[in-house]
Amino acid sequence: MPNIKIKMPNIKIKGGNRIPPVQWGDVIILIGVVLMIVGLRVKLADNLKEKEVAIVKAEQKVTGKININTATIRQLVDLPAIGEVMAQRIIDYRNSVGQFKNKEQLKEVSGIGDKTYDKLKDKIDW
Repeated sequence: MPNIKIKMPNIKIKGGNRIPPVQWGDVIILIGVVLMIVGLRVKLADNLKEKEVAIVKAEQKVTGKININTATIRQLVDLPAIGEVMAQRIIDYRNSVGQFKNKEQLKEVSGIGDKTYDKLKDKIDW
């Protein structure tokens, strides 16, 4: 197999200074480092999400109630009288108004009246 050498030209800039030729090994190392950093950030973000989910699940097991300020659509749908549409309304309300300050504030969500609230009040926390 022939030994092939690629000569990289120096790049001239104003003032007569030269930028040394690019070393492909350095470029590959730099790309590797960048990919490792990106991969580490993604892994850390995934771990954080897993820990948040674990905390919410642990909290739910301890109290036996669903926190309406942190519940996902899936968790809300597990409540009586709450379907996907109502669960999304609760989350939309929470996103626009802010966290619920008490359980009764749930009645301010369109479609949740006294009857629905009575079915939920012992199963939720805030």
